Amino acid sequence: MEALNQSAVVHGLASTRRKNGKIISGLPVKSFEEEFEACRQGLVMAFKRKLGRGVKGCRLLIHARGYDFHMMDFSFEEVAISAIELVQAEIANSAFEAYYIVDERNKYFFAS
Repeated sequence: MEALNQSAVVHGLASTRRKNGKIISGLPVKSFEEEFEACRQGLVMAFKRKLGRGVKGCRLLIHARGYDFHMMDFSFEEVAISAIELVQAEIANSAFEAYYIVDERNKYFFAS
C-alpha cells in the first residue's frame, strides 16, 4: 500500500492529489441544488424529530451546526423558509408557539 501511495495514479472525487508521498482528498464538489437540498432536508428532519415533543407554550430551537460551511451560494433564510414550507402542516399542529433556527455564526431565522 505504501508503494501504491508513492507512485500510482490517484483517482478520486474533488481535489484528490498527492502531497509529500501521501494521497490528500478534499471535499467532494456538489452542485448548488445538491447543497441546498441537503441543508433543507436536514432542517426538515430536525423539525420532524422535535415537533412532537413540545408542550403548550414552549418554543422550539433548532441548531443548524455546520450549515454555514455549505451555504456559500444561498442564504440561511432561503433554506430555512424552504424547509418550513415543507413541514408547515406539522408546525401548525404542534404545541410550539414559536421556533428558531440558529447556525454557528449566530445567524438565525425566527417565526411564530
